[in-house]
Amino acid sequence: MTAIGFTETEALINHQIDVAMTFIDNEPVQSEALGHPVNVLPVSNYVKLVGSGLVTSTTMANRHGKVVTAFVRATL
Repeated sequence: MTAIGFTETEALINHQIDVAMTFIDNEPVQSEALGHPVNVLPVSNYVKLVGSGLVTSTTMANRHGKVVTAFVRATL
């Protein structure tokens, strides 16, 4: 195993790694946009994992509720 931080796309393109566990809608899209096709195996086909979520502070929600609401609506 090799620690690469948040550099999956670069590490794959530069052949530093052969496989990366990453977000299906980010790094594969970036890699293909750069002309480097990849094979994607959706883990969700095999394992139920907790998905990504939105996190904010109480202060942000209280002071900027309209911004938080707009962000959630845009995400949906």
